Amino acid sequence: MFSKPSRNHISIIAEQFGAVGLVLLTGAVSLLFEFSGESAGNVNISLLLRRITSGDIHLAMLVAAGAAGIVFAVWSFIRWRRTLFYIDGGYLVVEKNTLMHRVSRVPLGSISTVNLERNLFERVVGTAKIKLDINSAVTANSTDFIFVLSLDKAQSFEKEILRCKAENSVEQTEENRRLICSFSALQAFKDVVLGQSVIQILPSAFSIVFSVVSNSWSAASVLVILGWLAGMLMQFAAAYGFKIEKSEDSFYITSGLIKKKKYSFSADKVNAVIVRRPVFARVFGLYRAEVAVVGLGNDKHETPQICLLVKRNELDRILGECAPDFVCSVKPERSHKMGLAASVSFYLAVFAAAGTALIQVHPALCAACAVVGVVLGILSRNGKTLAADGEVFSYSRGIFSLTHASFRYDAVQTVKFLTNPFFRRFGIGRIRLSILGSSAVSVHTTGWFGSDKYEEQVRRLGY
Repeated sequence: MFSKPSRNHISIIAEQFGAVGLVLLTGAVSLLFEFSGESAGNVNISLLLRRITSGDIHLAMLVAAGAAGIVFAVWSFIRWRRTLFYIDGGYLVVEKNTLMHRVSRVPLGSISTVNLERNLFERVVGTAKIKLDINSAVTANSTDFIFVLSLDKAQSFEKEILRCKAENSVEQTEENRRLICSFSALQAFKDVVLGQSVIQILPSAFSIVFSVVSNSWSAASVLVILGWLAGMLMQFAAAYGFKIEKSEDSFYITSGLIKKKKYSFSADKVNAVIVRRPVFARVFGLYRAEVAVVGLGNDKHETPQICLLVKRNELDRILGECAPDFVCSVKPERSHKMGLAASVSFYLAVFAAAGTALIQVHPALCAACAVVGVVLGILSRNGKTLAADGEVFSYSRGIFSLTHASFRYDAVQTVKFLTNPFFRRFGIGRIRLSILGSSAVSVHTTGWFGSDKYEEQVRRLGY
């Protein structure tokens, strides 16, 4: 079916142009006709030019916007018309014959992830988006190829790519997939509510408390609260119907209520496992996990989440199914004691600035800020750990919400030792490692540890 050149669905023009661009073009053309004093079928160009040259800046801007919209729309049509793709043997071929002739030939075996997405617009017009990422360090933080096709064609294209990638097509059939975990709508709602970070909660909580105490609901407070609720609703829609399946050597993740998403990637492309414990989830002993995958990156810097909030025993079972090679056998070591000075100094400086501003209100507030800074510094240092055995490097960090990351040494691209003149005297610094993955998880920085820990990692990496 895909051995002959095919085009994207023509609706890709509207997606590239965007709703804002369409509104701008439509409004500009409509107002342009109105200012010209003529009907849409008989525009008086000379009158229009006289109004512009007489200093009607508003009309000139509308004309410029309309002209830019028309040029972009024409260019989008030409690009759609002259962009072709097809499968030639073991290669995906993409030809772009616009101002320059460019042909990309990608071995199907190098495609690390195949993602199918459907946003609201695509569901209305009956299309779907296929995103392909390749195993490349150069493009690890961006999606390599995006195709918009009719739904049935997109599903066929996805299956064809997976079939061509596999050595045995039977392994990739849906009948051979094994369900690892799935989550109900109630579990998705719980994940959204208990998965809120402090940054997400504080503005809305402050607005609610302030409005209740003052018995006055301002427009700004209402907008903050409505924005928070809308964000939670969008998160619920994204987590709805979450499930992960596994075949012999690949994973398949499905989720979404309004925007349907389907991730698929090979097990050997997993470079890291990140376990997160949001502040409220910690109260109930819940965890969520995601993985960093070679080549998987998209416009929103997302990483594949492999489970919603679950208990520890369920998390261990899922990680045992999905990433058994990312368990460090060494007991974690807490950050160097001098790291306490670094953490306390940082937070004390931040809250000292706030205390200086509040001292005019009441001197006790300044002292309270200093106490809060010290407490946060202590908690920050206690949340930073590091562990490493011969195969796996892991670290944790956080104050209220905790993050624990583990990755294999063969996934590390660079390693650095960050310090300053003061802490260099004590031989401590932070270890920064970079791995292949989306930009959200490509760089990892530990807490403060001795230089011997850095040298140990360098030796294990073979530098």
